[in-house]
Amino acid sequence: MIAMIPGNKEVRKSVLKLFALLASIAIIAFSAFKFESQDSFPSYLSLLPAFASAIVIAFYKQSHSLVALLRSRLLNFVGNISYSWYLWHWPFIVFSKALFPNLANGPMIFAFASLGPAWLSYRFIETKFKFKRTFRAKQIVAIAICSIVVPISTSYAIDGFRTKLSTHIADAPALEDLRFSVVNQCQHVVQLESDKCFQKSVNLMNTAVLFGDSHASSASDGVVEAAKIAGFDLGVVSFDGCPPFEISETGDNCSVARMTYEQTLEGLDPETVVLVNSLEHYLQYDEYKVDEAFIVRSMSKYVEALTSSKRQVVIVLQVPSMEIYGQVSILRPRLSTSTSDLADQRTRFSLINQLRNRLAANQLVSFVETDVLFCRSNICDPRSEGKLMYRDQSHLNPFGSFRLAIPVAAELQHKN
Repeated sequence: MIAMIPGNKEVRKSVLKLFALLASIAIIAFSAFKFESQDSFPSYLSLLPAFASAIVIAFYKQSHSLVALLRSRLLNFVGNISYSWYLWHWPFIVFSKALFPNLANGPMIFAFASLGPAWLSYRFIETKFKFKRTFRAKQIVAIAICSIVVPISTSYAIDGFRTKLSTHIADAPALEDLRFSVVNQCQHVVQLESDKCFQKSVNLMNTAVLFGDSHASSASDGVVEAAKIAGFDLGVVSFDGCPPFEISETGDNCSVARMTYEQTLEGLDPETVVLVNSLEHYLQYDEYKVDEAFIVRSMSKYVEALTSSKRQVVIVLQVPSMEIYGQVSILRPRLSTSTSDLADQRTRFSLINQLRNRLAANQLVSFVETDVLFCRSNICDPRSEGKLMYRDQSHLNPFGSFRLAIPVAAELQHKN
């Protein structure tokens, strides 16, 4: 549209042109730094940088030092290779994470490194096609082969390479998020998916539910297996950072989660509730301003409300924290791990002991001790049989969660 405006229709007033130019550059900068991945895009928001860019193009003839900067050889160079840079920067970022995941500012460094191949492809590919008007038959065939056959062949080769690579990177499968709760989309759902998050038992004896935060998601594979062993139907509901009990006296963002927990109780009417949560986690948030006594009191109050309705409650105590460092990469096939002393986890011990003492007299409550499952002689090791049991320092992966199956099943059968 700007290109179709006749020359005699241009805005003549230099002050107005300068103001429009400055405002447009400000809008472009705002769009670049303020638009986030969660924003709906493209949408009406797309009009902001597009309209601003059009104004810059229309008024770039304004005689001003700012326009001189826009005309500089550096910015013209970046503008010329911008499309090639756009194509090259993302593969470089992906490989930076695959090769050097612990490198500070690695993606940014590699994005700038992609300027080299971007210039080469601009110089020897883009400009060659841009200014060439005719092609011979052999050239067309060669271009088609390069554009179609080579990418398809490469994709098959890469797929085979990926399979070999997954066996080379020993710890990669342990870090993939293949937890039952995640794979079956039982996290952050406001309505229980009957075919995915509600597991039917062959014996049809009783119904249980698994409630909790991200630690419940990490325990979900083991608890699902426990329900199968014990002959329970099982519903799985979890919300990262939102247990079914209050975590702040001043308010939080968990109202939807608690409503879902309550609706699940009403809908399934389970005889047993399995709770898996990290109590220690919520002491780290300054905005919550809570202490150990509040967290223990809050969870105990919720448990007592469940048992007042004659429901059995199985509490899987928070798993021990582990020593895990770095990230797995092509150049680093295994994570750095080390053993740690269980006695050093004082805050976790304190919370567990307070909770156990507060609910000791409640006959409808039982605990699954996790220390003996993951730590031998008070020494904690994130590996078993050479395989990782944890996704990070405090969350189990499916392999590790299966250690919960037998003890949780024993408590379910005991309650039954």
